[in-house]
Amino acid sequence: MIISNKEKTFQEVPASSDRARVLMVSPFLPSFPGAGGPARTYCLSRELSKWYQFGFVGSEAFASSPRAVEIARGLFSPFILSALTEPRPALPRGPIQRLIRILTSPPPQFLTLEPWRRALSVEFERLVAEWRPGLVEIQESVTIPWLGTKKLEVPLVITAHNLLHRLALRQAWLRGRWRDRLREMYWAWRLKRWELNSFRQASHIVVVSELEATALDRLLGGSVPISVVPNGVDVGYFSTEKRGDPKRLLFTGHMGYQPNQEAVYYFASEILPRVRRTVPGVTFSVVGMCGDEKLRKWADEFGFEAVGQVDDMRPYLESSGIVVVPLRSGAGTRLKILEALSMRRAVVSTSLGAEGLSCVSGDNLVLADSPVGFAGAILDLIRSDECREKLGAAGRLLVERSYDWSVISPKLEKVYQSLL
Repeated sequence: MIISNKEKTFQEVPASSDRARVLMVSPFLPSFPGAGGPARTYCLSRELSKWYQFGFVGSEAFASSPRAVEIARGLFSPFILSALTEPRPALPRGPIQRLIRILTSPPPQFLTLEPWRRALSVEFERLVAEWRPGLVEIQESVTIPWLGTKKLEVPLVITAHNLLHRLALRQAWLRGRWRDRLREMYWAWRLKRWELNSFRQASHIVVVSELEATALDRLLGGSVPISVVPNGVDVGYFSTEKRGDPKRLLFTGHMGYQPNQEAVYYFASEILPRVRRTVPGVTFSVVGMCGDEKLRKWADEFGFEAVGQVDDMRPYLESSGIVVVPLRSGAGTRLKILEALSMRRAVVSTSLGAEGLSCVSGDNLVLADSPVGFAGAILDLIRSDECREKLGAAGRLLVERSYDWSVISPKLEKVYQSLL
């Protein structure tokens, strides 16, 4: 069990009279560099730490490494990671019991966090009472059971990195068998009800794109204020003047995330062979935490490199000439695109992959939604140094102007100010 500041009284925790206190509750550990949600939460908190003091409550089960813990500990004080105290719920065995579970239990996305609910709700209620934050922000709607049962007397912000029910519905449509599709659509419907109920408990909701703001506002009937705080990128960190090898293709992302798995399989099985028939020497690398042995099996079958988790993504972005984002499901917006643009890489993406970003196909990236079109876009970029450099320069300019965290953080501060 990892606990920081728990042995101290809260009067001993360094505090500043001119900084309002924000208590962050999250199912993942904020850290930079890191994956999308952790990097976003850390970078925005870092930008606003001049004016706000941030505390953190989460579970040690979602701490990716000791180094990530130390990075987060340096920004958040008090900082508490709680150990698992409840056993994981046993799966029912009989068909009737399974049916009852399907009809009565929370959706899997909520159920995943259930084993930590009791321990974390106790820690949360203690921190609220003793540290007395002026504002509570939780990451993702599924975290709301961690807040306990007591009525919250301070404003609550829910940051939705994805609208989870939209993600679930899109994944359902990719299922091949109608029974699988029907089952997944049922769970998406259940998830929508639970997620909207969580959102209704918020004082303010933050989403990452105008598309999701419009969709959510329609579902909630305007009952909760919604603000758009886009995803961003640290343009000082993700920066290079080096040219990548156009025959080196790259996909980055957490491979425990199902849309990323689906994207890699789609690319490796339907797009990469078309590219290699014209340019045999093309390589493809997948960099990011591996979800399971399935990825390594695909790597052997289709002939690509599965690198796994790395501490620094920049060397892989530097050596690659083209970054591919062949997503066919998902929600929110993709930090992987912003990081690639910041590194002046040419990006080929599906329309859904670039959804919610202010990108223009042919200007700062290329969009293609069929295997033939996607492969053709890659081949065009392999052949043209000028086109790759033009896209890279335009992409870099876009993120400098619109997506650096220093540009985005005032939007979140405006939300804080409206509640404080």
